[in-house]
Amino acid sequence: MIRFRQLAIAVLLGLMALTLSFSHQRQILATTAGPSGHIPSVSLQQPGEIGFLTAPAAAEPLTIVVDLLQARASDLTLTQADVAAGSFVVSDLYMSEHTGVTHVYLQQTHAGIRVYNAYVNANVMPDGRVVNLISRFVPDLAGAVNTTEAALTPVEAVAVAAAELGLGLPEALNMIAAEADAGSYLFAGTGVSLEDIPVQLIYQPISTTEVRLAWDVEIYELGGENYWSMRFDALTGELLSQYNYVVHDDWGTAAGQLASEAPAGFAPEGIVGADNSYSVFPIGVESPNHGAISIEIEPWDLTASPFGWHDTNGAAGAEFTITQGNNVLADTDLDANNIPDGNSPDGSASLTFQFPFNDDNDPSTYRDFAITNLFYWNNIIHDVAYHYGFDEVAGNFQENNYGNGGVGGDSVNADAQDGSGTNNANFGTPPDGGNPRMQMFVWIYPYSQIVTVNSGALAGDYFAKPANNGGTANGITADVELVVDTTAPTGDGCETITNNLTGKIALINWVRGACNSSVFTANAFNAGASAVIIIDDNETLSTTFGGSNNIPSVSIAFSVGQDFLAELGSNSINATIDDNPTPLADRDSDIDSGIIVHEYGHGISNRLTGGPAAAGCLGNLEQMGEGWSDWQTLFYTTNAGNTGEEPRGVGTYAIFEPIDGDGIRPAPYSTDMGVNPATYGMVDDGGAISVPHGVGYIWNSMLWDMYWLLVDQYGFNNNWYQDWTTGGNNLAYQLVMDGMKFQPCNPGFVDGRDGILAADMALTNGANQCTIWQAFAGRGVGVGASQGNSNTLGDEVESFDLPVNCDPGAVHVYLPIINRP
Repeated sequence: MIRFRQLAIAVLLGLMALTLSFSHQRQILATTAGPSGHIPSVSLQQPGEIGFLTAPAAAEPLTIVVDLLQARASDLTLTQADVAAGSFVVSDLYMSEHTGVTHVYLQQTHAGIRVYNAYVNANVMPDGRVVNLISRFVPDLAGAVNTTEAALTPVEAVAVAAAELGLGLPEALNMIAAEADAGSYLFAGTGVSLEDIPVQLIYQPISTTEVRLAWDVEIYELGGENYWSMRFDALTGELLSQYNYVVHDDWGTAAGQLASEAPAGFAPEGIVGADNSYSVFPIGVESPNHGAISIEIEPWDLTASPFGWHDTNGAAGAEFTITQGNNVLADTDLDANNIPDGNSPDGSASLTFQFPFNDDNDPSTYRDFAITNLFYWNNIIHDVAYHYGFDEVAGNFQENNYGNGGVGGDSVNADAQDGSGTNNANFGTPPDGGNPRMQMFVWIYPYSQIVTVNSGALAGDYFAKPANNGGTANGITADVELVVDTTAPTGDGCETITNNLTGKIALINWVRGACNSSVFTANAFNAGASAVIIIDDNETLSTTFGGSNNIPSVSIAFSVGQDFLAELGSNSINATIDDNPTPLADRDSDIDSGIIVHEYGHGISNRLTGGPAAAGCLGNLEQMGEGWSDWQTLFYTTNAGNTGEEPRGVGTYAIFEPIDGDGIRPAPYSTDMGVNPATYGMVDDGGAISVPHGVGYIWNSMLWDMYWLLVDQYGFNNNWYQDWTTGGNNLAYQLVMDGMKFQPCNPGFVDGRDGILAADMALTNGANQCTIWQAFAGRGVGVGASQGNSNTLGDEVESFDLPVNCDPGAVHVYLPIINRP
């Protein structure tokens, strides 16, 4: 380690000029949509082929994997030089207690420099048999690299990164640590980054035949919205790829007719004033619309949190009486500076966290309850997931790992009512040892106006969202008429409107990208209209229209608009646009347990895929991160009495929908294909399915089918903590968690399916193979399915075929744990 040093301001100013010249010439090869030069995965098994690659062996798991890698290099399209000693390093190696499987992750290197996201992962049974081995190594790496010497200095790399992000350089940039021989440097983040800035030499694959030396620079933007891992060409400063550790979730808003949900009641069930108690919406309850507040007493699990939820030193007795402990610090961040505001509620020495809640009031009135609920749920997920293999060695989130391995110092920073945004939430997951951050926002009630159809088949009230300009339409009543302009499509109003709209409400059949909203609203005004109704192209009213200062305008949901168009085909519509007479208070996502679970789920999937040291393995286009997070939400909020067929909308409370609302996905989750028709072929459905949220919805549709097939077979257990032998839901959760450990970096749907099949082989000796196949084949990831390149969309091939040995009507015998190999 060389000594610390301070860099002069003058040097930095000169580098800024150099950096700007780079940015003008830079060709960005990849963005957060996916890593540059995606290297396809190569397995020693064919897709869907599950079994053991080797016989039992007494050697250490790492030795077994390296021997197999070197013996089968040509089957992985690798040269012997690619797999020789010194051509890779061990990125992660740990054992899952419940299976005894050792998970081995190797990262490719050249001249001692690592290759970005170039991993081999393999999984070894306790008796030495290898379950699978998958490679993303670059073939003939030595012939693909461009250089071993960087032209840019690490200081210049920081300057280039800061300029790329539009950030000003600090007056002085301190290099606080360096290992020059390893190409590793650390700069103080003062004024630029929330965390210190690591700079590391790395190789960035561009293709299977081109690999460039690069500087990897990590900058956590001061607002906390983005935590960038960026790779710049070490010769030219060109941005080659970037990955955002922060996963953003666009939860949108609801749409349709006005609907209200009877509150579950806010009087808590339980012992008022009890010690070690938390007044919360407990595990199994998604939101105030789904169940009642409960006073939970000593809810911690002593296996996962052996000293309770307020410990950090590993000795009896709480170190904190506020919502802080080994697994999470929950507080507000109202000023969006990513520093706790000091509003963590104090439960006193008795640890009594019982605070009032009423969501008829503004979220600012129930902050103590909201923070407590956020603290409780972060701990609950930590404790439950611990029992299913998300423990210290697997990269879970703890300050003190209590001597159980892994890297500590990474409890969750959970920001309630974060001031950096609204109508959203996010979770940032750096590699193991770095604190993740969960940012939870307030949801603004969006429906300040309504459209009332006064008579006829559509009579009723409909949510409406006002445009930014033109003012509100207070009590405007008139006939509604579709505009007709001079150029097809004639209903978008982008050209001169030919029909006389004097005294009428103009209906605009909006076409995204056709023209600015100021154009068609002005055209409607010129045609005499008194107001404008815009048909949005989605169900969530997520589009923000600027409108025109000349005329009040509101938007309605796509399906409502289609009903209007159909009715106008043969009848007239008379409508009133007015203020919503019963607006609801804004809502706090800290109260929507499903959103908390979803965000935490991003941390789990990022740490388990590719190993806890990777954290950048879910940047490809077909990755299923959003699906795993929705899966976590459904798992933690499903109860006895629920069925697979019933529709389950995600995020309904936060977006002001009733329980039976569609939620934020293209359709509610259901095993009924009439309710949820998702199949693999929809992944590239002409842009109708979004990336990554729509892709994740399709993936979770398959997981949800598998969940209910296993519940139908083995029953439902309402105890989330009990192991996989106690219920079909527990088994499903175990298989999904293990499946992420068995799949490669940058997975696609076939990789994910095969990961679950391999996990079942390791867990039950393959007792559930046909059940798993039934779930995936039912939605298009059957035996003949192909994902193509998991960083592209449109090359997927559907298959609804089952393996020949899987009779569709067969019931397969469950193997208890004592029969596991």
